[in-house]
Amino acid sequence: MRSKTLLKLIDEAIVPAVILVATKIVSIILVSSYLKLNWEFTKSGITFYNKEDFVTANSISSIFMYGVIFSILIWIIFQSQVLCESRVKPKTVNFLVSQGLYNLVISTVDIYSRGLIWFSYAVLTSTILFFQYQSGLVNLFVVSISGVLTILAGAFLFFDLEKELGYFFSNRS
Repeated sequence: MRSKTLLKLIDEAIVPAVILVATKIVSIILVSSYLKLNWEFTKSGITFYNKEDFVTANSISSIFMYGVIFSILIWIIFQSQVLCESRVKPKTVNFLVSQGLYNLVISTVDIYSRGLIWFSYAVLTSTILFFQYQSGLVNLFVVSISGVLTILAGAFLFFDLEKELGYFFSNRS
């Protein structure tokens, strides 16, 4: 049983990692091209010819990457509030069934496992951005925004999970 759960978490964690890496690479290329920064593809990857151009591209692409993380966290929080099978209102269920969208209703375990995965990526990204800031590779604004949004999302997920567990335990007896 534990191996199925672990396998599911690993499987659900790989797709977000691929999405984030792709977002970072594509946004670096698009930002660098749009801003006409001094860069090129080399055998070792994308090369910038001065630090200012790199910091600019890295900062903006990090905002895009973190934007993806935070957007998905917002969607997960919305799902936990409105579309969780333990909280969904009958009126909402009727509407979703009539529209053929009942598959949007999601189990509590799925919501919080996705929330944990995406929150982990938010913490990891914020931590990496902090160290990049310490090394002068990203702007303070980017680190500040990612840190504040990560703390807010974490608090919201924590209190929502606490409320869900309270609901679960109060209905067991």
